[in-house]
Amino acid sequence: MEFMKFDADKCSLCGICVEKCPFGALTIEGAGIVVSESCRMCGLCVRNCPEKAIQFEQKAKAFNKDDWKNFLIYVEQERGEIHPVTYELVGEARKMAGKVGYEVNCVIVGGKGTKENAEKLLPYGVDHVYVYEDPGFEGFRADCYADAVADCIAANKPSSVLIGATALGRSLAPRLSTRFHTGLTADCTTLDIKPNTDMIQVRPAFGGNIMAQIGITKSRPQFATVRYKVMDKAEVVANPHGEVVVCPVNENNAEEEEKQWDFYNKWLSSSLAKKLVIVELGEDFSNPNVIRWPFERIVMINQKAKMYRVHSTFYQIPKEIGDRACAFEMNGAQFIKELVKCC
Repeated sequence: MEFMKFDADKCSLCGICVEKCPFGALTIEGAGIVVSESCRMCGLCVRNCPEKAIQFEQKAKAFNKDDWKNFLIYVEQERGEIHPVTYELVGEARKMAGKVGYEVNCVIVGGKGTKENAEKLLPYGVDHVYVYEDPGFEGFRADCYADAVADCIAANKPSSVLIGATALGRSLAPRLSTRFHTGLTADCTTLDIKPNTDMIQVRPAFGGNIMAQIGITKSRPQFATVRYKVMDKAEVVANPHGEVVVCPVNENNAEEEEKQWDFYNKWLSSSLAKKLVIVELGEDFSNPNVIRWPFERIVMINQKAKMYRVHSTFYQIPKEIGDRACAFEMNGAQFIKELVKCC
């Protein structure tokens, strides 16, 4: 899809949009502005253009389906182990791949031990497992992981990308589909593929009263998140032939992530003996090892700490800290509005 439109008559090539872009996606080339794949459509260029020469315009761009081949599965890791939904995705992808002659590939991102986990997938008939392993990937951070997976997609051009519909997967998938300006079908319960490589994606709609059949026909790759425990686990193959491919990691990004992670851990450690009030707003289980569990541990160890957890669904408090923690069953925005009324 083409989303950015520059009016050449209005544009003065002042370079403000290039300067304001936080992702370095814009460059001045010749007599115009060029947008790279790193554009996140944040809109800063549109808002800051003094000539009002930039606007978003959704327009389908011609593409060749033959340039996009194979399946790519995102491998989620949970506490150092491969999430079981991965094996279900591999099994379903193998069924579809056999109909159109595609390979089934995987991408896995993480810290120490990620390559060892990648090798566990080969007996299930996976052709390639692309590994992005670095200390900076310890603990899931959506944008950091999205960078790595997007790099894999750009390099290999898969026709379809399958992601587990877990809390983590629901955070990652929309970021990726937005980057590639393509469609995403969430919470699929059935998948199939046509001879022309368009996936048939079925998901419940209108409260489960109907089953919607969705197709992404005018862009690639096709993204789908798939519910856990609705598909059969892949079976081990007799003669596995796949390979693990270790991919280079952007060292600058990884080093910066590692520095931020170290700084955060130091802050956690320094907070253990201080008088502290923790207010946790809207934190679910997409990344509990970064927010939920460390904060619970601080309150458990530090007798001077109190905690307020605000969430419409995951508001529960462990009984070990129940005397120094309060739960609010509401969303973060509602909590802030009520708090403002009290001030």
